[in-house]
Amino acid sequence: GARGGGPGRVAGVELAPRARGGAVERGLGREAEAIRSGFLAVRPCGGDAVVGNPPYVRLRHLPEEEARLALGVTAGVLGRRMDPSGSLWMPFLLHATRFLEPGGRLAFVLPHELTYVRYARPLWRALGERFGELRVVRVRERIFPELMQEAVILFASGRGGRAMTVRFEVFEREADLAGGEPARASRREMLTSRRGKAPSVNGK
Repeated sequence: GARGGGPGRVAGVELAPRARGGAVERGLGREAEAIRSGFLAVRPCGGDAVVGNPPYVRLRHLPEEEARLALGVTAGVLGRRMDPSGSLWMPFLLHATRFLEPGGRLAFVLPHELTYVRYARPLWRALGERFGELRVVRVRERIFPELMQEAVILFASGRGGRAMTVRFEVFEREADLAGGEPARASRREMLTSRRGKAPSVNGK
């Protein structure tokens, strides 16, 4: 949407025909702007915001061509290939950063492992170098019951800025997200070395 608050263009990317058609039928986007494609294959274009719910599939479980594309995306953003033991959500998130204009923001539903796995350390460094503010939000009430693992929401804003910390927030209920105060909140240092290190934001 437009940053000034007026009407803006909204485009969506969906590979599954049924999901794409359902989104158009529900008025979530126009037919011409509902792109049927794998997200990693879409050429980046400027925008104010990106919202995503990527797959959590391990790269080693992907067909060879798809895994090669994912590794190529991470190498293009990070300057190095990601650990092939990692998951597809990471290249999705990195690719999303390419779509944002200065000052842009993103919100992604991600697995809780984002906060502690070793292969995400270069990702945290990249996020800290590209955004002015980073937040990880966890809701104790299960708001994504279809997921087989615990999820968090990553908010990154101020594209073009630099963040040295990440704010971690825990909410009791989904309803508290809209204007409520978190049950717990802390700000942790994130970039502790040249190589980057995942923040200790487990929030259990």
